[in-house]
Amino acid sequence: MLGTPRVWEGTTDKVTAVPASEVMLIVPRNVASSLTHEVTVDSPLIAPISAGQKIGQIVVKNGDTVLKTVDVVAKEEVQRTGFFGALWDKLARFFSGLFGKPM
Repeated sequence: MLGTPRVWEGTTDKVTAVPASEVMLIVPRNVASSLTHEVTVDSPLIAPISAGQKIGQIVVKNGDTVLKTVDVVAKEEVQRTGFFGALWDKLARFFSGLFGKPM
């Protein structure tokens, strides 16, 4: 599990993010300590979201060289909420954007 990013306009406000496949690399020992990884999640995530839908990616690098990229997917489905729930989330995102604090 990579975390539970925020989902807007959904029946639940979070979704479990997992790698689409295992992140495995074979590298020399002297290179292993210099590897870095970056996990990015698309934002904003707006329902509906299907189980297995790509919601981001993991990038493994050695310096500036990208060695591997793996998709991050939703572990479970998130249905779209009703009219008033969606309206509330839209208003929250709108006002947070006005005051410079994106949600």
